[in-house]
Formats: sequence, C-alpha cells, structure tokens
Amino acid sequence: LNAWEAAKGEEKTERKTVVDKMNAVPPSLPALMRAQKVSKKAVKGGFDSGELIASSAQEVIAVGELMKNGETDSAELEKHLGSALYGISVFAEKAELECEFELTKTCEEFIKTYN
Repeated sequence: LNAWEAAKGEEKTERKTVVDKMNAVPPSLPALMRAQKVSKKAVKGGFDSGELIASSAQEVIAVGELMKNGETDSAELEKHLGSALYGISVFAEKAELECEFELTKTCEEFIKTYN
C-alpha cells in the first residue's frame, strides 16, 4: 500500500499544468461527473466559470430554437447541447451539487409520476 501511495504521489507531481490535471480525469467516468471534475480543476487553475454559467442559458435557448426549426440532426445542435450540459455541470460544481446524484434523483421522481 505504501508503494502504491508513493507512486500515486509521484504521478500527481508530474501533473504541472492545468491541462495536465484536466487530462488526468479519466474519460471512462460518466460524462457529467467528468465534466464537473474537469471544471473543478480548471477553476482551481484560475478559470472564471461565471461567464460559462451565464452562457449555458443561451445554449439551452439555441438548442430549443434549432429543434423548433426541425434541425434535430445537425452538428450545430450537438455543439450547443454539449455546451449547455457542460455549463450546467460547471454551475452544479460551483453550487457544490453532484450532477449524477441530482439527475438520478430527478429521473426517479419523473418515473414515479407514471405510477
């Protein structure tokens, strides 16, 4: 166990830049969880999350407009949806909420409405 902890400590000291730290977040994590962890490292590195949080509402509006116009199969829709979800995960991180937990809880509540 001591050898593992020492190796882990060395591995962490090799991560010098914010990008190195963000890249160290495993891609195998659920996407919302990974987004929160990446944004947390970015904020610790000096990233101002306020602008991204504010723009996430605009991204949601853009998604709605594209869908309203029937553009449901477009790269633009994917980009806006991804940006909106990432912005929401940044907001959740800033509010000290866990996206995965909150989304799971909401899904369960939604399912109960049909019982």
